[in-house]
Amino acid sequence: MHNNHQTYRRFVFLLLSFTAWLGSIAISNSASLVTSAVLNPVEDAHVRTGSAFQKKNFGAEPVLELQSDKNESEAYLKFDLTGADSLLKQAKLRFYAGAEKPTVATISVKSVLPKEWSENIVTWRDKPESDATLGQVQLVGTTPAWYEVDLTSAVKAELARESTSLSVAMILSDTEGNKISINSRDAVENRPELVLSRSPVKVRIVFRPTENGAPPGYVVDTGAVYAPHTNGLTYGWNTDVSKFVVDRNNPAQAVSKQVRSPDSRYAGVACMDHPEFEKPAFWGISLPNGTYSVHLVAGDPGLYDSAYAININDTLVLEGIPDQAKHWVETTKTLPVTNQKLIITNNPKGINNKLCFMEIQEVRESGK
Repeated sequence: MHNNHQTYRRFVFLLLSFTAWLGSIAISNSASLVTSAVLNPVEDAHVRTGSAFQKKNFGAEPVLELQSDKNESEAYLKFDLTGADSLLKQAKLRFYAGAEKPTVATISVKSVLPKEWSENIVTWRDKPESDATLGQVQLVGTTPAWYEVDLTSAVKAELARESTSLSVAMILSDTEGNKISINSRDAVENRPELVLSRSPVKVRIVFRPTENGAPPGYVVDTGAVYAPHTNGLTYGWNTDVSKFVVDRNNPAQAVSKQVRSPDSRYAGVACMDHPEFEKPAFWGISLPNGTYSVHLVAGDPGLYDSAYAININDTLVLEGIPDQAKHWVETTKTLPVTNQKLIITNNPKGINNKLCFMEIQEVRESGK
């Protein structure tokens, strides 16, 4: 009993503490992207050379200055990536800038070598060291406008190494003198932002004892405990139920007088409840918060010894009693996902609940 309680607590903790580094999730092939977050810098500042400025801090200024003349200026921005979407497909740095001279000005956005820095104390003498160029953008003319640089690879790299922040340097690459003014996070409006985007979520899960014979486009759950999987998904059960996941199309796991499954998705069976269970098992998957359409199928081609009643996030979504002519009960419901989790549990009215497969599709409002 104590071990089961520990497993339950570990499962819930993992769900609630899920963050971007846990990996990506199966998504649709749609070319359209949706904005998952718009992050403003948590710190930014520029630094200057020159005897009068190299020890001066400019962290509270409403503009970030870049110069390539005798007195050089560089800018540094830091973003908090905590809770960044694990489905990241694109990350773009956007900033509002104008040039002092009408000539073409090239801004290089560079990575910063690991070093703690603060906008309130950083100066030219102790500034972070910039490294590889992540991207460049050219400013034309003196009229302020929005510009953007793709930082997808840089953000993904930080998330992959479980970092919760991203620091970048902005340097004017022109050889001839110019001065660029960029609105900082202390500006009244048009502050810098890191826009994170992803594809709409579409996940298809089928319950089977092995990957063999899995339907195309479906991810297989074999009954393992909730964890990140090698396929990039984070899903699973509060306890190992692999012993109770069967494939009725497998002669070794078939029963006499079983009915023909409509297709292989209906032949896989995962028991949520069983006489050997101390209490019903439950299943969960990590998802971005939002609204989802969930198609859920319960049943068993070999038996109809159940009264199906299944909850998703504490809401009863599927209910029905199978018989000799009808072995499956299925439903499609639209419901919200909060706390980055979708959990399927046994409703108290359910007896011997069994899952076959599910299809989860993110629902987006028109134009979003």
